[in-house]
Amino acid sequence: MTLEELEILCREGESNNFYYELACLAFQNVPMDTFVPEEGDDIVITVIGVDNGQIKHRWPLASHAHPSDWAYHFRGISDGDTNPGCTSAALGNCRCWSLYGIHSSQLGNDVITGRLRAAAPSTGFVIVEIFHSHHLLVSVFNIGDFIPDPIKTQVYTIFPVPAGEPE
Repeated sequence: MTLEELEILCREGESNNFYYELACLAFQNVPMDTFVPEEGDDIVITVIGVDNGQIKHRWPLASHAHPSDWAYHFRGISDGDTNPGCTSAALGNCRCWSLYGIHSSQLGNDVITGRLRAAAPSTGFVIVEIFHSHHLLVSVFNIGDFIPDPIKTQVYTIFPVPAGEPE
């Protein structure tokens, strides 16, 4: 899907694809005219199901693809429900959905599990990571490798999604 096609989809709101809808929500905070996939800009989405402080599921699975998804959207390896190969040392193994297939999730299972409490109730949550190349407004102060232009940024947010809660 091109950026223009996504912009039309976001404007018309005619999709039942969870991942495209989340990408549209992310674009409410990133002006589309500054989002350039050729410079490494991307949106990465992961859904996690947690029970007793442990990851029980990490989605998406390519086998559950929406008809409008392309193969490049699905990153990571198919190694079971919990995606145990997804570690900070092997982030390329982490299952996630990538809008342009450029980036993988930068949050390994070990990092996520380290932030969970065992006494917390079962829950599901979604992680949305935005990779964006931010150009300097004035290049006068560009001092080579110390302050590159563009500056590569990565931000993420985590919020609940009841559909991800383990049964």
